[in-house]
Amino acid sequence: MSATEASLKHKRQHSVRHRGSSDQFLIATPSCPQCNLPARATLETLTGQALLEMGPAGKARYTGYTAICWDSQRSVRDVEGRVTLECHQGHQWQSHVGGAK
Repeated sequence: MSATEASLKHKRQHSVRHRGSSDQFLIATPSCPQCNLPARATLETLTGQALLEMGPAGKARYTGYTAICWDSQRSVRDVEGRVTLECHQGHQWQSHVGGAK
């Protein structure tokens, strides 16, 4: 395994990105409508680059590593602009969010 692959493997294992504890916002529906547990996460989308190993004559195979493009991370929102939340039981629901007062 090359140094680059080892570095990517390490980054993949620690792939949670902290958005910053000062980024406070209000959640209109903070508890799960099914079980009343509080939200534990927002559902996010992001892009990544699946790394390739190139062989002769254009043959390629995936290395098994993906470089995450963190700047592409966005909360999943419905047509009304509500974010998708999830509780510890895995239930998902939508809620409006806004700036902290």
